[in-house]
Amino acid sequence: MFICHILNPVCTQSSNECLPQKAWLSESSLMDWFTTIGCFIWLIIYLGAHVSGYEGCQSPQYLELDETGIIQCSFMEGFFGLYWYNSTDTVTEEPILNLKGSARSGPGFISGEFDVHPNGSLIINHVTIYHHHEFSVVKLNTRDDHPTPHIVDVVTTGQLEHTI
Repeated sequence: MFICHILNPVCTQSSNECLPQKAWLSESSLMDWFTTIGCFIWLIIYLGAHVSGYEGCQSPQYLELDETGIIQCSFMEGFFGLYWYNSTDTVTEEPILNLKGSARSGPGFISGEFDVHPNGSLIINHVTIYHHHEFSVVKLNTRDDHPTPHIVDVVTTGQLEHTI
């Protein structure tokens, strides 16, 4: 845990009052000032990412052919289930991968083609040109939650290694 302090008080024995130390008076107080500024910047970044509650995936995402690829997403913990689809059709298509708690299932997981990170990011174990399309992911907070799909356009880059 980070502990940030704003003021470094200087107390005198002759009085019961404590005065803030001025940052420009000594090298150590200047370092305290830089530490405080660094902690403040870290706090702004942390709160911006966590308090806003942003969930979802950026689109498009670029994955290198013949490599392991990760479709980066971020979902808050504690959801009922997460379901990845190999298309934008989340109504008639079956999910390729399901995540409920720590249990993973689905044809894409069983075949070894896909896996999932606990934050919801989809792992493609070997990226091919067949992964160059739109994927969808649906997160349910509860069993009765209304599903909202997040669509990610995956663009594959690079060249395949051909063997004869």
